[in-house]
Amino acid sequence: MIQMGILRALNVKNSGRHSSQEMKISVQLHIETTGGVSIVRPLEDVDPANSSQLERTLIEQIDGGVRCIILDLSRVGYIESSGIGAIVRAYRRMKDISGEIILSGCNENLMKIFKLINFQRYFRMTITLSEALESLAKPVPG
Repeated sequence: MIQMGILRALNVKNSGRHSSQEMKISVQLHIETTGGVSIVRPLEDVDPANSSQLERTLIEQIDGGVRCIILDLSRVGYIESSGIGAIVRAYRRMKDISGEIILSGCNENLMKIFKLINFQRYFRMTITLSEALESLAKPVPG
């Protein structure tokens, strides 16, 4: 079982007290860090209005020393091209440091899009977050 690390959300005013393990910074995105793995979970569809925030968050995680990110898309109904671009740019940054981004929680529509653009060649893709976490024990495809 995962121990909760840091849970963050970007761009929300700190309206109350939070435990030492939880800090709210946005309603659009949660980040949970445990055992050197960051789980980034957008809480809405990814479009031009929020894709730069997603990219910024992914890059900050990578530049902060994270070598494995699970991008949990279980709350995302669709992703526009700007969001795909954000994921690709983060992948390139992660690849430069021999890290990995795993895409999890992909619904049927997202899987169709990702397979159409051949993401399975570059990313592990799992249906659930549990599968993504279990896959960490397995070698990276390639």
